Amino acid sequence: MATLREIKDSGWRVTVHCEANLVGRICAHYTQPRIDQLIQYLGGDFNLVLQRNEFLSRFKCQRCGSKNATIRTVPPSGDGLMDGSGGAHHHSHMPSIEERAARAAAFEAEFRRMGFKTNAELAAESRAKIKAEKNAAKTGADFIGPPSPWAHRKRGKWL
Repeated sequence: MATLREIKDSGWRVTVHCEANLVGRICAHYTQPRIDQLIQYLGGDFNLVLQRNEFLSRFKCQRCGSKNATIRTVPPSGDGLMDGSGGAHHHSHMPSIEERAARAAAFEAEFRRMGFKTNAELAAESRAKIKAEKNAAKTGADFIGPPSPWAHRKRGKWL
C-alpha cells in the first residue's frame, strides 16, 4: 500500500492539483507538499489510497480558494524515464527500445506495488459508481424507497 513512509523511502513525490472549474476558466494551480511535513502532521502509516478523501479535505487552493483537488504521484526524478527526450536542458544518449521498455515495466511495477491507480482507472470506478447509483434510483431499489411521483412536476402547477 502507499503509506507516506513508503513514498518517502522510495523517493516519490505527491502533487496536489486544484480541479476547480471557475466561470469561464479552469484553475490549474498545484502544490507539492513536503513528505517530511506530511509525515509530521499525518503520521508515517497514513495511507494515501485508503484515506484519500481525508487527505484532500486538508487542502485549499491558494489561488481560487476551492477545496476540489486531486492527488497525483510523481516518480523519483533520477529514474531516467525522460532520457533523450527531456528537452533542451537534458542532453544524454537516447536509450534503446529494450532499455526504454525495461524502464517503463519497472516504473509500472513500482506504481502498482505502491497501490496507486491510474487516472483512467479512477475515472472508470467513479463512472461505475455513478451508474450504479442512477440505476438504483431509477428502479426504486434505494433504501429510501421508490421514486417520488412529485419529483418532476413543474413548480406552481396543480394536477
